[in-house]
Amino acid sequence: MEQLANHLNPYLEQMGKPKLVHELLQSATAPIPASASFFGTLVSGPFENLTLRRHLHSCRRLFADRLAFNDFKNTVRRLSKMRRQQFFFRKVKGFLSWWRAIHVVLAVFLVVVIALHIYTSTRLGYRWIF
Repeated sequence: MEQLANHLNPYLEQMGKPKLVHELLQSATAPIPASASFFGTLVSGPFENLTLRRHLHSCRRLFADRLAFNDFKNTVRRLSKMRRQQFFFRKVKGFLSWWRAIHVVLAVFLVVVIALHIYTSTRLGYRWIF
């Protein structure tokens, strides 16, 4: 993410760092707080994308040519996407470490139940039905 943010420095120097662009970069690179909920962030993602698109559209007039703006726009979108991915991967990693522990317990329990089932079926056979 740092490399992508540094990729934008020439554009910022060329424009003189207007406040709108600075706020846009700040929102695209600021980490999502660890206390944020997984599903809340998942639901708010499309709304953040709409806000980002609206801010990018309002920044278009600050660029000298279209090529520079498209490069800036694509870089900011990638930064925003990487920011969300980093948050989700951190949350999913925590969930999977919890699930791994539960899965081991459930697997051992299942092996014990299968062993008991095999033992009772060989000891009793079908005599209990007839």
